Amino acid sequence: MDIFLDTSAIRHLEFVQKAELIERMHVRKGWRFHITEMIRAELGGKPGGTIQSLLDRGIISVQRCPDNPPIHSDAFNLDPGEHEIVCIALQRWPAASSEYLILTDDRGAQRIIGERGMNTHDVLVFMGWCNMEGQLSKQDAREAFFRLKSARYHVEAGFEDDFLGGLV
Repeated sequence: MDIFLDTSAIRHLEFVQKAELIERMHVRKGWRFHITEMIRAELGGKPGGTIQSLLDRGIISVQRCPDNPPIHSDAFNLDPGEHEIVCIALQRWPAASSEYLILTDDRGAQRIIGERGMNTHDVLVFMGWCNMEGQLSKQDAREAFFRLKSARYHVEAGFEDDFLGGLV
């Protein structure tokens, strides 16, 4: 599976000190992780730390938006990084393909992307998958969840019980 990381998802993984989960899932599942040139710029060009290491080692690749994007940004009302992700994903796969996932914590972007039949989830769902694959302990997942929540991360009604109850 190809997973496109938005700036928000990367920042949240860094905030809870779990960016190494990208490498763990790359090794465990063979998932390929990508960012766009715009997202790299939003991260400050050379983000440093774990993310820079993942970029340097090719675990996260930087993808270029097509010169003639299949959609224009005003058609989606997305920020430039999210727009690039959508353009690259649409260039490679049909909208409802299970071959890719857009990982973003921007609720508005998730809604817009989802309305167009594209696959999107947030960092909590990603951490849940990591837990189910044995790459994130129940305790670490709980701590990350509550750290995000205490920082005013938006958690949908009922999701907290589902997330915490689903941890193994």
